[in-house]
Amino acid sequence: MRLNRLAAAMSLAVSLFTITAQVHGLEREDAIKHVLLISVDGLHALDVTRYVDSHPYSTMTQLTRHGITYSNARTPANSDSFPGLLALVTGGSPVTGDLFYDVSYDRSYFANGDSTCSGIVNDPAPGAIQTAGKGSTIAFDESIDLYGTDSVTGLPLSMNVINPNSLPYQIDSNGRCVPVYPHNALKTNTVFEVVKGHGGVTAWADKHPAYDLVRGPSGAGLDDLYTPEITNVGGLDNTVSVICTHENDHLKTVGIIAQIHGLTHDGKPAKGVPTVFGTDYQAVSVGQKLSHDTPDRSCINGRRRQGLAYVPAEHPVFGDDARELARG
Repeated sequence: MRLNRLAAAMSLAVSLFTITAQVHGLEREDAIKHVLLISVDGLHALDVTRYVDSHPYSTMTQLTRHGITYSNARTPANSDSFPGLLALVTGGSPVTGDLFYDVSYDRSYFANGDSTCSGIVNDPAPGAIQTAGKGSTIAFDESIDLYGTDSVTGLPLSMNVINPNSLPYQIDSNGRCVPVYPHNALKTNTVFEVVKGHGGVTAWADKHPAYDLVRGPSGAGLDDLYTPEITNVGGLDNTVSVICTHENDHLKTVGIIAQIHGLTHDGKPAKGVPTVFGTDYQAVSVGQKLSHDTPDRSCINGRRRQGLAYVPAEHPVFGDDARELARG
């Protein structure tokens, strides 16, 4: 397995679509039942190769053997979370999808929070046009969350949903000033919409509620979206620590296990095991950026807030369930 480069994410599919089944000699249309897509920010091809070679019995190794590791993958430009994920779920580029980054300038929208579409000027860049009107820097990041207060720390805590009042705005075809959700800004459909259109079940888990964008332009592409906020504005920022980030990642792993067992991410009855589902993990990327972690290798605030103890990176339950899914 020699990949050239995968700077922003690497996808491992426990199963793939019919074309992949044909490559492996599985010609029956019903051979492929489920796809689990795992995107790992910052995971380079060399990292994967070295880890798999040195950990032959790890969950990662088992996934690479059951699934597909692409041998000639390239990240889009820009290489970051939004365009990287959209390349995987749309097959498009930042140009076709019309989303270059989670914070960018758009000539067709009004600023975040401008609920009257009055043309608030919010661009502090040197030389930026300061005339009120349509066109603004817009954000689809942690700043659009609905926040409450953490009962333990007293700090802001995301409710893991979008606050419509914090979104960019646009004037719709009826002349109304309406909020623009991330999925509204995407110009290409997603694989989740395609699967839903053919009667399948879909789910996704990610680091911000802004990843509503993978619902696709229809807004109907997902049955189950789980987005435990990794960076609370004014509150706990999990990315200051690999341990804290791992604990946030683990929340998504728990959600996937529930989905593998035919439930929603929070254990409620669902339509069944998703046809296509997956998640994004952040701990590798955070580890590459930090010069050191917390001295006691703990995330006290994270544990108090999330009700979690530290869980080793090789989660055996996830590995067992993923291998079972691969066989089924």
